[in-house]
Amino acid sequence: MAKGDFGGKRNTNGFDKNKHNINRNGSNRKVWASINKRLEESGVEPVKKETYYDTVSRIMNMTEAELSDLESDTTVPQWLRWLINDLTNQKIRSKIMSEYRDWMFGRASQRIESTEIQMPVVRIINPTNEGIEE
Repeated sequence: MAKGDFGGKRNTNGFDKNKHNINRNGSNRKVWASINKRLEESGVEPVKKETYYDTVSRIMNMTEAELSDLESDTTVPQWLRWLINDLTNQKIRSKIMSEYRDWMFGRASQRIESTEIQMPVVRIINPTNEGIEE
């Protein structure tokens, strides 16, 4: 691999001579990890699968008025408000309901049964051997 031209400013003295270049904190944190750390420090807890599953199953049993009240409540997590908003949208409601139903209860199995068709074997016997060339 070619080394670039740094205009004579190549730092080849190493970390032992340039201690200010040492990153003592390690590599930079990744975006997701830093967001998780910041949220954890501010007290935001991750949602467990069982909690999410339970919440969605309860939403399935709510009336339209209850969903509207829940959607307008600003203390409800935004993700849940978006989900409720999408459920009130007639264009995508059936797709969301179908996807959540498949996710929660499993996709319906579609059994395909095939039977082998037995074709009769037809043998033509020509005892006189007429029309057969040898």
